[in-house]
Amino acid sequence: MSKIYVAACLIGLVLASPALAQMFGGSMNPDSAPLRFGIGMTFTTSLYFPGDLNNLVDDFAEASGAELDGLEVDDTPSLLFGVGGRAQAQLTLGSMLQVEPWIEYLYGGERSVDLYYFETDYDSYSLEEGLTLDFKPSYVAPGVTLYVTPGMASGLYPKLGVGLGIYMGKVKVDQSYEYAYYDYGTDMTTYDYQSVSEEYSGTAVGLHGVAGIAFAVTDNIRIEATLVGRYAKIAELENEDGVKLTNPYRGDEKVSLDFSGIDFRLGGSVVF
Repeated sequence: MSKIYVAACLIGLVLASPALAQMFGGSMNPDSAPLRFGIGMTFTTSLYFPGDLNNLVDDFAEASGAELDGLEVDDTPSLLFGVGGRAQAQLTLGSMLQVEPWIEYLYGGERSVDLYYFETDYDSYSLEEGLTLDFKPSYVAPGVTLYVTPGMASGLYPKLGVGLGIYMGKVKVDQSYEYAYYDYGTDMTTYDYQSVSEEYSGTAVGLHGVAGIAFAVTDNIRIEATLVGRYAKIAELENEDGVKLTNPYRGDEKVSLDFSGIDFRLGGSVVF
């Protein structure tokens, strides 16, 4: 889907809003239900499975464990927990409709694997090796959500919405290696530590649906709690040199990054 098409969808949602408000029964009469503008902030927690990224970590852990006897393998759960926030503007159209352009950031947690190997002959030497591989997904996404808000004039009212966003995701890959060899005869230790980091990124258009409740504390202050279902899958990732992230254990297939999941959000806004 091209960026031009996405931009057209966003503009179309905004331009269609007055007609939609009338269709849902909201008044567009400035005296009874004027257009109002607001700004707000939202805190987000997210649960999601990162798709092919899980396969890459699991395959690496399995292959490493099979390669060397005595190797201890410890990897994190495949269900990731993310935290983030969003800043949004609000355009209230009548008493039934709200358009909300936003930009949000999500730190998607970590999917990692730790390898540890220890070998010793107490008469001569001991050897310790450790390898840690961390995958840290995150995204920045601008987008827009169109809400139906029946009963907005009352204190407590529901919010139902649909929308789309442009998800600019990345995965930071941190790899560290530690080596220690102790010689009992010379009482000397050889130690080495190396680390390297790399980033892979990609972009995708995502869709979401929202259901929640809002409360008008005063005429100008509102708080809300919402549950969001999101579909956003980045088909491929590449680094700054154009090299794609692939899974060597599955024929070098491209690794996608799937941010599809469920969000719980708490937020507040000031309406002018």
